[in-house]
Amino acid sequence: MTSAGSSGNDNKKLLTIAIAFVLIVLLGVFGYSRLLHVSLLDALYMTIITISTVGYKEIADMTPEAKLFSILIIFFGLTFVGYLFTSIVALFVDGSVRDKIQRRRLRSRMESLNNHYIICGAGETGENVIRQFERSHAAFIVIDNERERVEAMMARNVMTLYGNAADEDILLAAGIRQARGLISTLSTDADNVFTVLTSRYLNKDLYIISKAIEDHAHEKLTRAGANRTISPNEIGGRRMAALMLRPTVISFLDMITHVGDVILDL
Repeated sequence: MTSAGSSGNDNKKLLTIAIAFVLIVLLGVFGYSRLLHVSLLDALYMTIITISTVGYKEIADMTPEAKLFSILIIFFGLTFVGYLFTSIVALFVDGSVRDKIQRRRLRSRMESLNNHYIICGAGETGENVIRQFERSHAAFIVIDNERERVEAMMARNVMTLYGNAADEDILLAAGIRQARGLISTLSTDADNVFTVLTSRYLNKDLYIISKAIEDHAHEKLTRAGANRTISPNEIGGRRMAALMLRPTVISFLDMITHVGDVILDL
């Protein structure tokens, strides 16, 4: 995905092309009006047919000076057309235009979100949550404050917002008032608490699940408004111990709790 800097360079390139075209046209109008003694409209007509090389008949007798001037206009015009063509090809090849179109489509999809889920954080825990949601085909949107992860998500056609998940404006842009649920998987308990607190303030009926890192964070997250708190470290530790102490039982439970693509976590 292209960055904001490359997008700015693309805009400058397009502006340069537009300015170059205007200058060539103005030069042609000025030159033909002086050399052929015609009106500005006729001079503009001569300039356009010369640049486009369509071969229409000249509106006045061409003097030697006018012919030399036409050669210059054709040269600059063809140079401009070649530069325009290569620039457009370059924009498509490096993905700039494609990325802009994709971002507009994603923005349109975001605006139509309703009864969806919001996933805050695309780190290790968040990535696993996102994969499960992708398999379920449920409508969801991701919020993350690392641009590389945001671009990686968007490259996968995942609706993603760049920003702080505890920011009211970001949550509103994610459609929190129309959302069905929110999962906070941020890297610190403090960030999760602030995100849960802000989310609960914006939507009293939202079902919120939050990641808890420290043992004492469960109570704080519940007070902030979380309906459920999950400790990946605690669950992972219990899972490893169970696999070691009761491997046969756990293998049996794994077998009966996998239904198609759905995993029933006991």
